[in-house]
Amino acid sequence: SLREIPRLLQPWITLSSDSPGDRVLGGRNCIFGSRPYQVALLRNGRIYCGGSLIAPKWVLTAAHCGRRVSTMRVHLGDYNLRAKEGTEQIRRIRNFFVHPGYNLRPRDNDFMLLELDAPAQLNSYVNTIDLATRCPSPGTRCGVSGWGTIRSPQSMACWIPPGFKQP
Repeated sequence: SLREIPRLLQPWITLSSDSPGDRVLGGRNCIFGSRPYQVALLRNGRIYCGGSLIAPKWVLTAAHCGRRVSTMRVHLGDYNLRAKEGTEQIRRIRNFFVHPGYNLRPRDNDFMLLELDAPAQLNSYVNTIDLATRCPSPGTRCGVSGWGTIRSPQSMACWIPPGFKQP
């Protein structure tokens, strides 16, 4: 239920960046199907933001992505946003919940939950992310992935920042 989700996210939220200017440059392509929880939020067919599937009907994304959510489409099971792999599922957003303490500057509490119009059909290409049950110790390696290009002009694909290893 929605009431349980914020409690489940508390350990995960502590891993977020405190700096609104952080950008990851470089990286490498993910292995096809290796990030089944990663979703793309598209508006007018173009990438707008990314997120993570945390339950069959729920996506966690950034609150600053919340402008005009009714016009967005949620792409699950996608790998290359400019090609059809046959693994994609597309959903609309039924409802959204912005963290009550969200502040655009300096992006405090930059979290938003999206309720999908229909549950995702879970399979090897679409699945929920395993949420942390406790905060990691200092020095623990944590993985990061997102949507972007590793070289321009390449296709928009799932990527991993430099220095991270594939599982």
